[in-house]
Amino acid sequence: MIPFAAMLHKDYKDYSPEKRLEVQKALQQLMSLLGANNGNDCTLHDDLLVWFRNLFFTTDPRFDAACNGLNFALRARLWRLYTLCWAAEQGLRHEGAVVDIGTYDGKALEVVLRYVNTDRFVQAYDFYDAPPEESRKSEHGPNLAQSVRNRLTKWNVEVIAGDIRQTLRLPEQIAFCQIDLNDAEAEGCVFPAVYERLTSGAVVIFDDYGFRRYRESALTHQRFLQGKEQVLELPTGQGLLIKT
Repeated sequence: MIPFAAMLHKDYKDYSPEKRLEVQKALQQLMSLLGANNGNDCTLHDDLLVWFRNLFFTTDPRFDAACNGLNFALRARLWRLYTLCWAAEQGLRHEGAVVDIGTYDGKALEVVLRYVNTDRFVQAYDFYDAPPEESRKSEHGPNLAQSVRNRLTKWNVEVIAGDIRQTLRLPEQIAFCQIDLNDAEAEGCVFPAVYERLTSGAVVIFDDYGFRRYRESALTHQRFLQGKEQVLELPTGQGLLIKT
């Protein structure tokens, strides 16, 4: 498996076209010098350039099979996607369901479910139709929820559409949860309810915890977790929480 790289993160839009081009050229030169994304010890994706690393996940046949058919945008976030797979597998060693909050088109969740090959109950929350502007992506629209149902039909998935502050009806026990709402107020409303249902050993991934653009979301979670477990900020931009 050869990871792909792209300057896709929203923060690049703060740069002028000239600066974006300058950064892109510099990264391409450094990638060429280090042999990045050519199956060796250097890679550039997930807004990360690393070298002298083992990168075991890039040669994991099970992950490669789970990623079959991924589009370019998701392959540019390969380490983040592997982190989801790893976290889901660890969480599913314990009792509870899988909850994905901010599912969008379901492609990342599909990779995770292929990887863990579970028959657990799964909930997939999103506006699907018309989210707030900050969370809006190209596939959002009236047909997205049914498209996600069709994509995930081989697993025990309930697709729940609408504003999660109104639609939230969580299972009694949660083993793994991803939260990716791009909205501090919404995440702050939802996570306390998720937290109360996490079983011991359950794993939560906050997709945007480390990104400057979503700093207020991270601070919201930090305030709630005072005196509780702490979130580990990952180099991928995600945050990792393990329930004790």
